[in-house]
Amino acid sequence: ACDFAITRHPIALPTVRSVPLMAEDLSLRVPLDNPLASRRSVSFSDFDGQTLLLFRAIGFWMDMVREHSPNSRLVVQDDRVVFTQLMNSTDMLCFTTDAPENEGDVPGRVTVPIVDADAHATYFLVAPMNASQRVLDVVGWVEKNRPSDV
Repeated sequence: ACDFAITRHPIALPTVRSVPLMAEDLSLRVPLDNPLASRRSVSFSDFDGQTLLLFRAIGFWMDMVREHSPNSRLVVQDDRVVFTQLMNSTDMLCFTTDAPENEGDVPGRVTVPIVDADAHATYFLVAPMNASQRVLDVVGWVEKNRPSDV
């Protein structure tokens, strides 16, 4: 039993209410001297085969990168401080999203959006239809106030 859940797909059951919550887009962080830095956007195929720096705690994005970059060498870091040091001191490509908790610009790097459909995620707030009125009010508020891009 739960009051809320967040999923990447709507749940189409008559006993569940599912509303779009937010969208997130994956982008590539590219050193300024890399040829991809001048691009307005990239596809996974544009950087497949290059060395990619990843922070392990990126959830499903890790599987997405592995799937779409089968020829790349992945350098996976568990420690956020070490990851940031490597990002600032190497020419490895790395990733970011437009989620609010991600930091802004990184000196010496440009953020280039990835245009493939798999680089976009929509999250859904899910609650049982028989939840308390307070829970249903929150779901209703999210549905009414969600951003237009969701």
